[in-house]
Amino acid sequence: MNNQIEEFFYEQIDSWPLVRENYDQLKSVEQRTIMFGEFPVVLQWNPARIRSTAAKVDSASISQRPCFLCRDNRPDEQIIDELLVLDYDFLVNPFPIFPFHYTISSREHCHQDNLNLYTMAEFAIEHPELLAFYNGSKSGASAPDHLHFQAGNKEFLPLYDYIDYSTARIDIDFFPLVVRTYHELPMKFLHITLQCDDNEALKSRLDIIDDLCADKAMRNIFMFVKKEGFLEVLLFPRISHRPSCYFLTGENQIIVSPGAVDMAGVIILPREEDFDKITKEDIVKIYTEVGFDDSQLHELSHKIN
Repeated sequence: MNNQIEEFFYEQIDSWPLVRENYDQLKSVEQRTIMFGEFPVVLQWNPARIRSTAAKVDSASISQRPCFLCRDNRPDEQIIDELLVLDYDFLVNPFPIFPFHYTISSREHCHQDNLNLYTMAEFAIEHPELLAFYNGSKSGASAPDHLHFQAGNKEFLPLYDYIDYSTARIDIDFFPLVVRTYHELPMKFLHITLQCDDNEALKSRLDIIDDLCADKAMRNIFMFVKKEGFLEVLLFPRISHRPSCYFLTGENQIIVSPGAVDMAGVIILPREEDFDKITKEDIVKIYTEVGFDDSQLHELSHKIN
């Protein structure tokens, strides 16, 4: 871990009781794994995440609450590191999923879907010990009115290791641009590898990726570095915000609102009853209802050149 980032994290742990308590609780959250072939989907029972999972993100609800990512509305204890990302505040996320979990919040109050992919890429390249991830405004963002992305320890994510040993199908190979898909997995995404030693070429490729999803609200994105000189991009196109089980009542309801982390194989469940009862079949249905299928993904991949 970068010394500056680690020191900043522990400074917040020491000075902010809520953060200290939530990260302490994270160490003992219950997890269980459901295997899909060789790929583990991890279920995390995390009661502190109910605020994000059940967030009301409709326009009326947002208009009636202060933006919790704007500087004036943040807790006094939440300090910032201004040195890491131009025009963004680097914050410790007080409601963590990752052992080290950060929010990178725009200093300007602008809409979540105004993300510049190159800014996110710069962060991932400059901080290779972390992965950066983003939720579109209708794809898991609990603050769709304020531009931000997040970061965490990359080894925490099952997909980070899986893409090394999987026999993925290569859909496009215009080295140094390679597009892979993983049809054996229940979640569908494009794995795009880009060479990152030429800034103009990288910006051009990222512009193409940025335009792949017609609705920028409907996507989740990861960026990280596994090998020096190459940027890995995982793009999860979305067709809906929440699965049907979210809206059911009684015993049939499962409170799950997939964001990037859920789409990548760590499903966050704030209620114990959902953690206990969710099945492999439920997981397949969730991914099917919120994400692309193989044919849609294949068609999308061939828009990259």
